[in-house]
Amino acid sequence: MKNFLMAAIGLVIIGSIVLIFGMSMQPEKAEPEKQEAAQKTEEPFANAKEYLEDPDSYMEELDEKYKPELEGDHHAEEKPDDYYQNQKNELLKMDTIILTNENYTSVLDVLDRFPKEFEGKQIELTGFVHREKDFKQTQFVVARSGDPCCKDEHDGLYGLFSATENAADFNDRQWVSVSGELQTTVYSSTEIPYLQIKEISKIDPPSQPYVYEEKEEAHSH
Repeated sequence: MKNFLMAAIGLVIIGSIVLIFGMSMQPEKAEPEKQEAAQKTEEPFANAKEYLEDPDSYMEELDEKYKPELEGDHHAEEKPDDYYQNQKNELLKMDTIILTNENYTSVLDVLDRFPKEFEGKQIELTGFVHREKDFKQTQFVVARSGDPCCKDEHDGLYGLFSATENAADFNDRQWVSVSGELQTTVYSSTEIPYLQIKEISKIDPPSQPYVYEEKEEAHSH
């Protein structure tokens, strides 16, 4: 009987040792917070490695990843190939181009694409004075802010580079009504349209200060 008890105790001790040894050999499970921190640390290095190994494929994967979000955004829709050409032809028929809340962004898009073809054209618009650090004393942009729902997409600012001898009389953010003649100039190594202002006056901010992209259907004939 004594021998039987000793044998049983020995088996229990051996089983315990095996269990403890087996547990010690299992990899330690990190706490959820530690796992998340480790993943965040490793992810930038993994992304950098993927980019360095094959930059083109990496960028294509990013495009595919975010493409669905852009496709669901009506502001990201691509316009037909002849859209801007048709817009240009319509604007060139006008004696004076008048920018409104509805056509502000589309007209500026056309002017940016065909600056030379609009040289000498008369234009009228309203907006607020906006300046960049490298502007001359006679220069500012007659600007408007985009629809708040979409301003992050386009930096929230649209405008026409302008010049007038009395530009210093108008403070930044002052609302103005201007008219003048379109010319071209070079800014940051790019040819752009600019307005040589003939008439300018201070005005109160409009009840609708924002501009938005006009629906394409509005231009169909």
